[in-house]
Amino acid sequence: DMGLTHLGLYVDDIDAACTAFTAAGGTLLKGPHPLANQEDAEGNAGVYGHAPWGTLIELLTYPSGIDLPGDAPATRWTPRP
Repeated sequence: DMGLTHLGLYVDDIDAACTAFTAAGGTLLKGPHPLANQEDAEGNAGVYGHAPWGTLIELLTYPSGIDLPGDAPATRWTPRP
């Protein structure tokens, strides 16, 4: 299917982002979970929730970085302080 499946947002503090998300009317599907595979590192986490209007939102943080293979077809944009 074509179209938006979810919107992923990088956050610096996943716990604070979850609090703000729910305070704004969002509903988390579960609490934050560790990331897997190339994203698995200390402090890296993600969580999914529904915005009040129904869009699936992913909040994720990866302060320890992501170990993408050298031949990855594209790199993930990451905000820099």
